[in-house]
Amino acid sequence: RRSVAVRQHAALYPAPGRGVMGRLVRHVPLVCFLVSLIAVSIALTRPQLRIGAFAVKGTVVLALDVSTSMKADDAPPSRLAQAKRLAKAFVAGHADELRIGLVSFAAHATPELDPITDREELFAAIDRLAVEPGTAIGGAIVAGLALIFPDAEIDSANRPTIGHAPGPAGRIDTDRNARTVEPVPGSHPGKAIILFSDGQSTTGPDALEATRLAAKLGVRVHTVGVGSAEGKPMRLHGWAVRVQLDEAALAQIAAATGGEYLPGNAAIDWARIMRPIRAQTPPDADYTEITALFAAAAALAAVAGAMVSLVRTQRVL
Repeated sequence: RRSVAVRQHAALYPAPGRGVMGRLVRHVPLVCFLVSLIAVSIALTRPQLRIGAFAVKGTVVLALDVSTSMKADDAPPSRLAQAKRLAKAFVAGHADELRIGLVSFAAHATPELDPITDREELFAAIDRLAVEPGTAIGGAIVAGLALIFPDAEIDSANRPTIGHAPGPAGRIDTDRNARTVEPVPGSHPGKAIILFSDGQSTTGPDALEATRLAAKLGVRVHTVGVGSAEGKPMRLHGWAVRVQLDEAALAQIAAATGGEYLPGNAAIDWARIMRPIRAQTPPDADYTEITALFAAAAALAAVAGAMVSLVRTQRVL
């Protein structure tokens, strides 16, 4: 009977192992208690975890000129068709990494799509654009800024104005008494406008005023010229006129905002142009205390160490 009892005792409480594994297992309780002690020490500091700080994709607004002059065929099959093709090429290459909005402009600028990442929806909206009379380049820039900063109270009724100045990541500063720092043109790291046009503005907010507003907000305006400097004779409102690409006006807009003027009839290196546009981390984030996680880890480590010690030596320590 005594031998049976000894065998049962040995089965329930095996002797400490021999060899390398035995020596390693012998230290498990001590390691567990040390881990528990470290976790308790961290828990006493009441650690916090930052949440809600996910990176926000950069935002680019495409502004397409749909004025009557865009029917000219000096950029076959037409200026508008070339602008659409270039815009869709940009969407195809960047919809995964950027939020892209769409504005069309003739006599008035029309926001077509808020910034999104849906490539097919952007393609469909670009395809739907049709020619209308008038050209409001200033209105297009202001409408693009309004899509980029929806809470900034940008107004283009008369002169382009802004109610609140956005911060570096698009946050609106509502403190009227706060000291404001004028950003350098083109300094905003996550926003840009790409304007496709033949450059002949005829109505709407003054293009230079709108350009100054974009520069004040640090938003680059890249301009893409479609058409030719020689122009093309067209019949507009019963008159035969020659519509020409005004490269100087488009280059002036781009230069004033830190952007680039890009000829539409040449290959465009969009990857290089968009390199400064990068994801933004919101400046405001919430913090949650995670003391309980470290306390739970300390308890689990202590229990695990105690169980291993009890099984091996019939003692907790």
